[in-house]
Parts: sequence; structure tokens; C-alpha cells
Amino acid sequence: LTVSALQPARNSNAVARTAPIKVELSQPVASGTVRVQSLLRGGQLAGPVTRAGKILTFTPAQAYQPGERLLVTVPAGAQSTTGSGLANPHVYQLTTQVTPSTGLFARSSSVLVGPAGSTALPYAERVMTADIDGDGDQDMLVTNYTTGPGRVSVRLNDGTGAFAGGTELAVGNYPGILLLADLDNDGDLDLLVGRSAAADISVLLNAGNGTFGPGQNTSTNGIATLQLGDVDGDADLDLLVSRSNQTASVYLNNGAGSFSAGATVAGGTKMQAVGDLDNDGALDLLTDDPNAPGWGLLLRRGNGDGTFAATATAVALNSASSPLFGIDLADCDADGDLDLLLTTNLGLYAMRNTSTVGSLALSPEQLLAGSAGMRVASVADVEGDGDLDVITTNSQNSVGCYRNNGAGVFALGAGLASGSSLTALTTADVDGDGDLDLLTIGSLDRRASVWLNLNATPSQTVTARQPRRNALQAAPGGAVVVQFSQPLSATAAPMKGLSVARSQSRSAALPTAAVASGYELRATLANSFAPGEKVQVSLARVLAGGAAVLPAPQVYEFT
Repeated sequence: LTVSALQPARNSNAVARTAPIKVELSQPVASGTVRVQSLLRGGQLAGPVTRAGKILTFTPAQAYQPGERLLVTVPAGAQSTTGSGLANPHVYQLTTQVTPSTGLFARSSSVLVGPAGSTALPYAERVMTADIDGDGDQDMLVTNYTTGPGRVSVRLNDGTGAFAGGTELAVGNYPGILLLADLDNDGDLDLLVGRSAAADISVLLNAGNGTFGPGQNTSTNGIATLQLGDVDGDADLDLLVSRSNQTASVYLNNGAGSFSAGATVAGGTKMQAVGDLDNDGALDLLTDDPNAPGWGLLLRRGNGDGTFAATATAVALNSASSPLFGIDLADCDADGDLDLLLTTNLGLYAMRNTSTVGSLALSPEQLLAGSAGMRVASVADVEGDGDLDVITTNSQNSVGCYRNNGAGVFALGAGLASGSSLTALTTADVDGDGDLDLLTIGSLDRRASVWLNLNATPSQTVTARQPRRNALQAAPGGAVVVQFSQPLSATAAPMKGLSVARSQSRSAALPTAAVASGYELRATLANSFAPGEKVQVSLARVLAGGAAVLPAPQVYEFT
């Protein structure tokens, strides 16, 4: 008995949020099941599994989250009507549909993280979202540490993208890695923290309401990166650990959130990824190969039982000869297999998957133009057009997006957001409108920023300027006024998106809130213009507080 067809197809990028998951076997089925894991809401998802002819069908009891990656397992043991059994489990992934949007963002709020009253600035490592309290919206979790114990800040969402609360989970020193998953298969999301100082992992089980029990610690003898995946096909999530001593190990989950050491393989000092590269239903392992000339990767086929091939396929990186900061697997070109995205000190690289069943292979890496200095990358369908884009931060502390044309060709678009010392970002639908919003955080900033995806089309236009564009004899004063075709929200003060540069003064106040029936944006400066002074005004494409956006950024000047 074997798996012969999947619907939706494996690695699909736009699965309808209420779609059943169907697995067709080679013979009529008498027994068997399908398990689906969500990392954003509900963990191991509830829903009936029915049998009809050769097909097992899982019907979700709740809608999937927009843009989430679903992990699907068909465990071994299914039986056909003639008594044949499914000898090998089958594991694969799907990505859910996102509502179409502009793919442009307006900052809606900032959220304080770290212990209240602390004078020390936390060093923020990770920001993540998940529905930890079971109310259907995406909550925020941030790892940080101050001069005392490391903590995870938990901020609960009210369903509109507004976060509140002051829960600080003490998790031990240097909690650099944070993962959320249903580790004990009880239908809620638990917390897994990787602690470099203690060289261990700590599992905090969720009580179902967003509160967590004491940490259960497992020594890993070093830790660089962590990944979760069902490597033994038993429908729970196992842990893979890479270490600085050039080894990577599997820690098998017993189904109750406890991990025991399993197989260890060579390679992987800093980065790893797990996914089914050759579409055989078993998860494969990718690690960095620091012993390769320049730099390289090691690819190991999974056996489906929690072990990996003893011999790895070595892939030399000819251009990306620098340490890796990140590895991600996604079907970028919509051909049904998982491609590779690398984040390095030299930029972002894409590698197409050329594997066949039983043989792992990747095409040479291709540098994404203009990606030098980009350190953090996240893969998501920013516009809701059914393909996966790449969101990045750069050394100028701004967030950009490489838009995918659907065939795995990426082009860098306009900047999406900015911040101070940006170290982490993530995407999730935090306001419940079906598109993906953006959360960012800086290493020395006590606030996480929430940027909402704009649903409206770029319909905003400038209707008047005072002083007017290119004016040579502007009246003396200390204000710049811009009027728009669409109203601006007066609730966002101060407004963002208008800046003033002066040739004879560096001081300029931020714009005030929108006034004059909500169509006007006024910047009142700290002092009046000087005679003969040249003033340059810049308008961002996205104006915080407004529902509409400009077709393009604008710059004009007057004297």
C-alpha cells in the first residue's frame, strides 16, 4: 500500500483556508488517518478523517490561518481492504491562501516589551506570532534579555492588531531561539526555547489559555540552530539541533513534549533546514558545510524513521562564500518542489531544486540583485497573489521586499517599513482581515512595531501644496502644508510619512496630526524659514493613519 496522489498537491502555496486535505492510496482503504499540524493556531488540528474508496479525507474543524505553513503526516499503519499495510509514513507541507492586498504597510502601533520599570534595554532576538490563548487571533512573543535572566515577553492581541498585557516568562539566560508548536498534541501551542548559555532547550507546555508551566529542560551539548519536523512520521514534531562542533542531532518527541536523543550526523555548525527535497514523503536534512572550499551545503536524505543517510551530497557555493545567517525552504517557482533561499553576509541567494526521487540536487546559487547587507529574511505571500515573496531587513534599518513573479524570479520593490537596529521581523494576519501584516523589532529598542497591510488600492493623490512646488519666493513662515484627495485619520498623531530638509537649518519638527476635514497634513517647524533658504519636502508612499496610499513617493522643493 502506497500514497499515490495528494490534493491539494504537496508544497502548494495558496491552499483555500477551509479546504479538506485528501490523500489517495494505491488500494481501497479500510483504516488510516491524516494528521495536520498548525504552528499558528491550534497545533494538531481537530477535524474528522473519513474514508471513501482509496481516499482519506481530513476536514478541518476551523479555518486555517492566512499564509501559514501546514505540516501534514500520513502515519504508517493504514490498511487496505485486502489487508495490505502502508509500510512507510508520508510527510509533506502546504501553505495557505492569503487575501489579495496592496502589499504596502502603515505603522499602526508600537508595543512595549521587556520587564516593566526596567531601566536596562533588552536585546531582542526574535519576534513571533501565534494564537497562544485560543481566542482565534495572533498574539505576539518576543525573546529578550537584560542584565538579569532572559525572558519571553507575551503580548495578547484583541483581534484588531492591538496588543496588551505584561507577561514576562523567565526562561534562563540567553534565550536566542524561540519556537512555537503543539509539542504534546493537546490542541494548543507550546513554547520551546533554545538557550545557548546553558546549551539546552526548555519546553514550556501551554495550559490552553496562554499560560505556561515550568520549563522542562533537555541538554543538547551545544546549540546553534533549532528546527522542528516530523522526521519519524509518527504525527508529532521532533527537534533537530545543529552545534558549533560540526554535528547535527535529532531529538525524537514521545508525543507528550519530552525529547530523547536520536541520530547524530556530521556537518552543521550554524545553519540547518528540514524538508522533503525529493518528494518521497520523508523529510531531508540540509546543513552548512564549513569544510567545503569557500562555503557549502550538505544534503542528507531522510529515511522516514528519524534517521538520515550516512553519506551526504555536498553542494559547493561558488558565489556565496561567506557564513550563512539563514536557510529557508519554499516552492518559489511553483513547480511542486522546495527551493532554497540563503541569507549570507554577501546578500540573498536563491537555488532551484533539481532533485529527483532518491537523489538530492540543487542548481547553482543566484544572487538577488541589490541584496548586499541584508541579514534577516522571511518568506511570505505579501500581496496575496499566490506566490511567495521575500521580506528582508538591511544595514540601513529598513524593510524591503523581493516580489516574486510566480516563476521564482524576484525583483526588489519599494521599502515597506523602517526602524532602529532591526534584528527580527515576522508576518501574520494580526487584524483578522485575511492579509499578512508585518511585525518588526530592533535589538536595542524596547518596542515592537506593528505594520498593517493596506487593503485599499493606491488611490491617494496630492491636490495642493503650500508653499507650492518650485516656488522661488515662498512667504516666510514655519509650516509646510500638503492636501490630499483622500482623508487622513486624525487618530494617528504624530503623522508619519512627511519629512522636511532645510539648507540652512537642521532642526525640523515632526508633522502634527491631520487637520482641515482630515485631508490636510501640516508640518510645523521649530523655526521660520531663512531668507533664500532652499527647502526640500519628501512624502512617503505610505502615510501612517491613512487608508489610501500614493502611487509612488514624492519629493519637491521651494525657496
